[in-house]
Amino acid sequence: MAAKFAKKDTGRSGSHENIAFIRQMLAELRRVAEKENADIND
Repeated sequence: MAAKFAKKDTGRSGSHENIAFIRQMLAELRRVAEKENADIND
């Protein structure tokens, strides 16, 4: 699955945008989990 995703990305800026998007989504998930008092330990 990751290999197919990587092939679609044609440039480094796209990769950086994807990483930034994922980080934003993780931060939002963490905020929601903290609000809901969820246990999200590794």
